[in-house]
Amino acid sequence: MKANPGIQRNEDGELKVYVNDSEATQVNDYIAGGQSGSVFVAGEAGKKIDLHSVYVSSNATSGNMTLNEETSGTVVFRRYFSAQKAASSSRLHIELAENKDLLITCPDDTFVAVTYHLESV
Repeated sequence: MKANPGIQRNEDGELKVYVNDSEATQVNDYIAGGQSGSVFVAGEAGKKIDLHSVYVSSNATSGNMTLNEETSGTVVFRRYFSAQKAASSSRLHIELAENKDLLITCPDDTFVAVTYHLESV
């Protein structure tokens, strides 16, 4: 039997099913205007956002980019800017509460790409 690339075993021996065609990527390039609590990915009724990866690059040398859950304000990702211009995190599995938006706060000249899945509750 051929191995299925969509089914993988993690470090704990659990089987995980990855259905890449159900993932979505949201990309925004905030060239002329930072954001403060703006909706980056909108939640949907009966579903929750499952964050899989984040890529951030910026010309900013101070401040930070924050992704947080609507209402609770729980920070799910933060990138502090310094001399390093870009950062990424993959293999994430961060679930937001049902029907909650993913919000962004960032300075001008920041590029952000997020891969996620809307998971039925």
